[in-house]
Amino acid sequence: MADLIAECSTMKEPQPESDITRILYVDGSATNERSGVGLIVVLLEGHTYEDALKFMFKASKNEAEYEALLAGMKAWPST
Repeated sequence: MADLIAECSTMKEPQPESDITRILYVDGSATNERSGVGLIVVLLEGHTYEDALKFMFKASKNEAEYEALLAGMKAWPST
């Protein structure tokens, strides 16, 4: 999670005149035993939401990140 926060803090925010209302950052983690992800959603109004998910199935790092993207899109759907 610390790597994700450090990575996100160096990214540029979109311009206010764009149609973007939120930014979703994901970072996956996988071992031989389990997988999981970290999610950070930043709303342009200034609110930030962080969450971590532990998956009950084995997945590669890329599969875990894909699952995180799907979970984030379901949790914070676009309008």
